[in-house]
Amino acid sequence: MGAIGVISCVYRIKDFQSIQRKHSRESTLQSAAHIQNQTEQVYKMKAATESSCADIQDSLKREVEELRAFQREVRGELGSLKTALERLVEEVFVTLPITATGNGRMS
Repeated sequence: MGAIGVISCVYRIKDFQSIQRKHSRESTLQSAAHIQNQTEQVYKMKAATESSCADIQDSLKREVEELRAFQREVRGELGSLKTALERLVEEVFVTLPITATGNGRMS
């Protein structure tokens, strides 16, 4: 192999190395683009999740307020029922004469 053969081999090796570097760069760029795409998807999912969480929290706050209002209403009704029952019991005991017999039964 003469000088021309050696020079030809050196150029082929350099061409091959150049092709390898180009392919490596393209592969790296593709990987970077893929990673960037995945990162964007993660950020979109994160934003959607945060928005969904905020909506759920708002909904739960409304539910809690509604339940508290209902609880106040029920307590008010129970208070009214208690008062009415106490009055009824007073009227029954005041207006109905109850006599006790010696055996512990009422007649």
